Amino acid sequence: MRITSITAAVSAFMLVGTALASAQDVPTLRMMLPFGATGTWTTDGVAKVMAEVNPILEEKIGAHLDIVPIPSADYNQRMTLVMSSREPFDISMTAPWTNNVYRNVAQGNYMALDEYLDDVPELQQAVSPELLAVGTMNGALYGIPVQQLFPKSFGFNTRTDLVEKYDIDLDAIDWFDDLTPVFERVVAGEGDGFYAFGGRLAALPELFGYDPALGPNAAAVVKMDDPERKVVNLYGTEEFRELMRLRREWHLAGLTEPNPQNREQARAALQAGTTGFSLDSAQDRPVDRVFLGLDFTPKRFAPLVLTTAAMNASMMAISADSQHPVEALKLITLLHTDAEVFNILSLGIEGVNWQHNADTGLVELLDTASYWPNINWVWGNSYLAYPQRATDAADNEEAEKVNEEAVASVILGFSFDTTPVENEVAAMSSILANFEPLEGGRVEDVDGYIDQQIAALEAAGLARVQEEMTRQIAEWAAQQQ
Repeated sequence: MRITSITAAVSAFMLVGTALASAQDVPTLRMMLPFGATGTWTTDGVAKVMAEVNPILEEKIGAHLDIVPIPSADYNQRMTLVMSSREPFDISMTAPWTNNVYRNVAQGNYMALDEYLDDVPELQQAVSPELLAVGTMNGALYGIPVQQLFPKSFGFNTRTDLVEKYDIDLDAIDWFDDLTPVFERVVAGEGDGFYAFGGRLAALPELFGYDPALGPNAAAVVKMDDPERKVVNLYGTEEFRELMRLRREWHLAGLTEPNPQNREQARAALQAGTTGFSLDSAQDRPVDRVFLGLDFTPKRFAPLVLTTAAMNASMMAISADSQHPVEALKLITLLHTDAEVFNILSLGIEGVNWQHNADTGLVELLDTASYWPNINWVWGNSYLAYPQRATDAADNEEAEKVNEEAVASVILGFSFDTTPVENEVAAMSSILANFEPLEGGRVEDVDGYIDQQIAALEAAGLARVQEEMTRQIAEWAAQQQ
């Protein structure tokens, strides 16, 4: 009897030991993520979500996950420290605008993924070659872009009640100068204290049909349909000057809010009913047509174009020091293919952080204090997200339709490596804020002021940046043949 008890005890000990060894054999992937501006979490809340998802991940990819949430406002600075100190991690969100992917690739912080693609064939089935191309730098794949709405739609939005009240013929408006008589009629009709809009008329490259190869810095751009792929300075073009002169005319005529407004203030004025037009964008999905609780009607000016900047605005990349690149790539693949995994990480635990409304089929948030990333634009395939709004399904259909209709820029897939001109780019970037008074209509001598800013850009090294971009585009174009 005693022998049997000892044998049973030894067997049980061996089983426990085997289980512990098995658990220790499962690698844990450390993922650095920017939680959204309204994102919230607690250490315990994150731990519980990891406990929920890890058995699923262990079964599907043979790995566990440990998320490191970082406030989005601090993400760029924190990741700079992570990279410089070689703090261990496996996966992180990266883009040209935060945790700069080009800088990280140049510094050897991210791993080239091409040799691991055969280990994860599902990834290439889930993510199109065109999308993988924009994650390719210097001939190697470094980033897996998120699937979402890509083309930016530039133009304006009008409160629908004003369209109807003043019988505004949107089809007759082909450019901003056609808005002047419309603004005059509406502002006069609405009376004192009402303005057409407030804040900036953001003269971004895409608005004029240029590919923003240098991000928001429009001093080195390429016309999206230019077969020669010539690099030009948008600020030096007549079309830019004309639009800034028009913005000044609106200001002088009292058609726009006379005081400077940031984006939040301009939106607050729309919501309060003291302005009636939004020149921020012209996206045309159901969610965009109901904005700030108001009905809006969009009018697009710029063509729908796919650019590298729009498609690589959010990517997942793997640390050059990761000991588990295949498992990391498998996890990224799940975020593009597996709705269950996507939504556990996106929403948390069903019944704790969220629940399905049986009547509407929509997600209702519960405990967001302990876990609420609010970053569907980071996870992978944003179309896998369970709907939270009645318009979500229609929004996704519209987004996919727009993506299909959009035309590729002549430099789609090209990524400008700023390393050779890093100092010049930094110096030029410091001048960008000088263009905001122009876009707000507050500069008296528009042409003289533009000339001053162009001179400053040239002194900062504009010619060298344009020459380097031209060289890199030529090399990239030769590789495409």
